[in-house]
Amino acid sequence: MAAANTSLPLRSSQEDFDAVKNAFISRYERLVGPLGLAMYFALMLDADLSTGQCFASVESVNALLGAEPVDVYPTLRRLVMHGLIATGWNLDGSMRITLLGT
Repeated sequence: MAAANTSLPLRSSQEDFDAVKNAFISRYERLVGPLGLAMYFALMLDADLSTGQCFASVESVNALLGAEPVDVYPTLRRLVMHGLIATGWNLDGSMRITLLGT
């Protein structure tokens, strides 16, 4: 039996964003928690739609959400663990975040 396609597309319009938002909340709310939901949506708003590359810094996401830095990194790790984002490092030492659209 073939596996069902469960991937969520990256947003390309308001309609797509709403569909992704609703599917994401239903699927991941218990896994990533309220801060994880808020962080993913903040990252989505700042992502390059063709690549999923986010340009928000961890500090700007932290400030937007009013979260403490001690909470941001564990939340990023949960998003990585559940296949929602990938992280890496840019040459300037800043964190690179890419939405995987799962």
